Amino acid sequence: MKFTRTMAAAAVAAAIPSMLCGQEAAAGARAQNVRNAYKIEAAVQDVQRLREQFDILVQNQDVLDTRLANLEKARGDAAGVQAQIDELRRAQESLREAISALSRAQQAQRKEIVDEISRKVEALYKSNPPPSAAPSGRGRATAAAGQPRAKAPATTDFYEHVIKSGQTLAMIAREYGCCTVQDIKDANPNINPAKLKIGQKILVPDMGASKKPKQKER
Repeated sequence: MKFTRTMAAAAVAAAIPSMLCGQEAAAGARAQNVRNAYKIEAAVQDVQRLREQFDILVQNQDVLDTRLANLEKARGDAAGVQAQIDELRRAQESLREAISALSRAQQAQRKEIVDEISRKVEALYKSNPPPSAAPSGRGRATAAAGQPRAKAPATTDFYEHVIKSGQTLAMIAREYGCCTVQDIKDANPNINPAKLKIGQKILVPDMGASKKPKQKER
């Protein structure tokens, strides 16, 4: 059967919807990232404004403290000074309460920003996971393009390991006994050793020690 122009046009027409869906999804993800960035920037600006207001209130308190000290020195020299002193003391107390309230609000705002940034980063990481090409179970594996593993030969055997609670790369290396922590890092260039997650899958290279883990879940 010859591949006619009509058949080619039909094939192209069938592929267009899936291409458009992919482009729309990518555009939506970029738009969401931009909105998240604007929200974080606005929160940071709010903290900066609170800090500036706090500094102004502290400066005003210093001025009041100076005036109060001067009036107390002149208390015996002029009538009515005591009333001014009492008024300044009330103003000073109100200012201290305002500074305390603003300080608490500033701390709460900082915590909200940190929590918000953490949530956004986690959401972005989940929506844009790093590429991974890990084989299932034990088998032969080669380094992916652009991700060389200097210490693991192209024909190295690998175990697929599922991260459990509290595990570190050092614990996993000791458990398998066939590689070092650096070997595991070289075999998994996309992982962050300080942020291993329960259920995350990694490759454990068999560097020749031939010591298998006891009663492991793979």
